[in-house]
Amino acid sequence: MDLSCRVTGGTKVQKHIAHTTIGFCVRKLFPSIRKLDLNICIKKFKADDDAIGYCQVDTCEPFDYVRTSPRRFKVEISKALDLMSFIRVLCHEMVHVKQFIKEELTDTDSGQSKWKSKVYSHNTPYMDCPWEKEAYKQEDALLWECLLTTQINISGENKE
Repeated sequence: MDLSCRVTGGTKVQKHIAHTTIGFCVRKLFPSIRKLDLNICIKKFKADDDAIGYCQVDTCEPFDYVRTSPRRFKVEISKALDLMSFIRVLCHEMVHVKQFIKEELTDTDSGQSKWKSKVYSHNTPYMDCPWEKEAYKQEDALLWECLLTTQINISGENKE
């Protein structure tokens, strides 16, 4: 597998947890993927920003794709989150990575989002977007399975 995962910003513990959580999510959500390039940015979000995480395709070169499916992504996550929220948000954003890889979610040339075969306006309320509904539906199960299978503890070290 050609998996590249860079984690910038945050504390040593947050970086360790990010790498562990991302590894779990890759194995769980898209185990057959052989090429993936992730750039995880742990950062302070602006006070007026309601978001605590973002996922976007970070691709501009043809070699960043496998056929038409993107393989290079940027995930941003708030460094102010507590441990459980940090892992939950990473799991949520990795569901979006899965959606882009499987081409369930795509960005159109007009700047809108396409979920499966339906195009959604950027005016669509956040919680009405089907890709967000799916990510929220999966995040808690992923969080708990990640905690149980990777044995992340509060110190940020694996118990193994």
